[in-house]
Amino acid sequence: MPSVTIDTKIAASAEKIWDILRQSQDAMKWNFFITNGGAEGGGQGHSVVIPGGGVIDQRLEHVSDKERLYIYSLSSSSLPIKDCVAKCRVIDNGDGTSTLEWSSNFTPQGLDENEATRAFKSIFESGFQNFKKMFPV
Repeated sequence: MPSVTIDTKIAASAEKIWDILRQSQDAMKWNFFITNGGAEGGGQGHSVVIPGGGVIDQRLEHVSDKERLYIYSLSSSSLPIKDCVAKCRVIDNGDGTSTLEWSSNFTPQGLDENEATRAFKSIFESGFQNFKKMFPV
C-alpha cells in the first residue's frame, strides 16, 4: 500500500493554522483543489467536489485538539483509489511558525503506485500553497 507524506513550513502560529484546518468541512476555503463541499451526518462526514466534477466522500475518524491532528477516510471517491486514510497535523515550531504535515495511505486502482503517489502529492501541495498565500512571510 503506497503512502505519501509531505510537509511545509507556514509563517503563522500552530494555533492559527489549526483553527482553520480543524474546520475540515470547510476545506475548500484553504484547498484550491476542492471546488465545493458540505457536511453531512452530524458533521462526521462530508462530500467535496473536485475539478472536473468528481466527488469524494470523506468521513472524519479522529480529531485531537491537543495533538492538532485529524484523521479521515475516504468512504467513496471518483479518484482511482480505495482504502484511503489520511492525516493532517499541525506542529508548533516554537518560533511563531508552524509545520503542516499531510499524509495518506491508499490502494491505487487503475494507476501504478508512482502515478497515484504523484496525484496525491499534487492534491496536498495545492492545499499547502493556499495556506502559504493566506500567511505570507
